[in-house]
Amino acid sequence: MKQDWEDSLTFQSAKMRKINSFSDEPDETIEVTKAQFIGDFAIQVSFNDGSQKLVDFKPFIEKSLHPKIRKYLKENKFIEFQIVD
Repeated sequence: MKQDWEDSLTFQSAKMRKINSFSDEPDETIEVTKAQFIGDFAIQVSFNDGSQKLVDFKPFIEKSLHPKIRKYLKENKFIEFQIVD
């Protein structure tokens, strides 16, 4: 069942453009292939080029004053994140 975007944390676009700013090579598009909750508001993000990044959302969520963001301080709400195209 598809949830409304306001009800769950989503990666709004699973595609990103990697910019080769110091090269004549064309830019490449990389895609998020997997996102795994690690704990304490951290998500391990994997990309189709084999790279991985650990993203800590806790400082962002804690500093936000917006109630639609602060609601993710409830871990059971935060872990409902999705990757969407």
